[in-house]
Amino acid sequence: MEMYEPKILGSNTTVSVNNIALQIASKNVVIVAGAGVSKAPPTGLPTGQDIARTLKHRLSYTALADCVKDLPEDLLAIADAAESHSLEALELVQKTILDSFDFKTAYPNYAHQFLALLMAEGTVQAMTTNWDTCIERAAAIMSSDLVACRQPAELAGAGSSAVLLKLHGCAEIEDSIRVSSSQVGKPAWWVGHQMSAAIARNMVVFVGAGSIFPYVRETIIGILEIGGEDSRIRVVDIQLNQDWNDLLHNPSGEFFIRDSAEEFLDGIIRSLTMSKLSQAVSLANQLTGSRSIEGVDIRNAIQQVIEFFQQYPAHSLWLWVRRCIFPSVCGPAVLSPTFVRYMLAITLIHSILPLQEMETISNIVSVGCKDFIIELAWAKEAVTSDILCQKKTESVIANKRNHTLPAATPCIIIVDGVVGPLPAPTTPESVVDTPGVADIIDGPQTLAANWISLDSLLTVPSIEKLHDLVGV
Repeated sequence: MEMYEPKILGSNTTVSVNNIALQIASKNVVIVAGAGVSKAPPTGLPTGQDIARTLKHRLSYTALADCVKDLPEDLLAIADAAESHSLEALELVQKTILDSFDFKTAYPNYAHQFLALLMAEGTVQAMTTNWDTCIERAAAIMSSDLVACRQPAELAGAGSSAVLLKLHGCAEIEDSIRVSSSQVGKPAWWVGHQMSAAIARNMVVFVGAGSIFPYVRETIIGILEIGGEDSRIRVVDIQLNQDWNDLLHNPSGEFFIRDSAEEFLDGIIRSLTMSKLSQAVSLANQLTGSRSIEGVDIRNAIQQVIEFFQQYPAHSLWLWVRRCIFPSVCGPAVLSPTFVRYMLAITLIHSILPLQEMETISNIVSVGCKDFIIELAWAKEAVTSDILCQKKTESVIANKRNHTLPAATPCIIIVDGVVGPLPAPTTPESVVDTPGVADIIDGPQTLAANWISLDSLLTVPSIEKLHDLVGV
């Protein structure tokens, strides 16, 4: 399957991307995704011209044949002709479009997954003019809930949890998709209101949006006329669109970032990740300054841990951390202070069991050191340890059964956010289906999960106590 290959975390990012990442970290960015986001493989959804070509052909076998036969392959022209014919004709156009393409089943590409991760962190709001459901399904792959609003009632009900606004409707609601000039040119009140508010208050990044819809143009012009700055507008695409350049009166093209959606969003996630890892270094230095951990060179170890993760794509680290949250909800994970503390805990484990491999299979990420897998169990809501440990055990068992985690490898599970004592290491039966001969020979703890609290790791006084805590 052809798909964008993410760069490793250690790859450089541009100044423009770093500056936008800083704004995202401050929750000052709205991303508007256009058709270019869903065109990239393996999603391969059509452009407007592709839709028009197929639509005109299929309508030639309907009662609208005479209405469209002399029209160009232009989606707005075909939809306008149908709308002028009758409301039923426009509904036929909407239905034909949705029946002709895989808007509800197309496989999400990396741009969809990157967007889903950013929204899951609660750090950006996204708007899209696309009808497909790829971002929502990508969020499910990312083990995160995502509130998508397609109509005013959904927006009113979601309130501040509305992180994805579908400006032109959704394939799941047949008559909601906007296709004619009147529908797109004068959208529902809430669409214009949300776009105006976004541009007035935030940096707005248009990704894969080659077309400038009238209400977007009018909003930007209105802000510029009252003395606003176009520095809050960024346009990300492979090719510079002259309409954007003319609209923003920016002949130098400083507002334009010549990247694909995947390249840009990958860069944003790399930049955000390196920023958080630098905080881990600062915290390690503070820890060293306030108290020593006898036998552990934590400053050197944290650099080694960062170098380890820099060998792999940044989004793999995000997937790993987000999979470990219970329950799966939107909210900061990688961009949370707890992530920095987890990195320090992993650094301490690395000082006695060096990290060896980070592997991704079917979006399930595992981090391994010698003879162990390191897992996290992070309760985002108050929960007793027995409930969290049961849920985490079930997750580990499921991932070992479907071969996305090594079946015969014990786990070190770092736990945070629970109430009550952690359980003693479990027997092999709770980790794999049936213990083998090696389990019986080596003893019942061979495949045990060692549950360790995050706080106990971060307060360990010496390397000897660290060995005792980790169980090696």
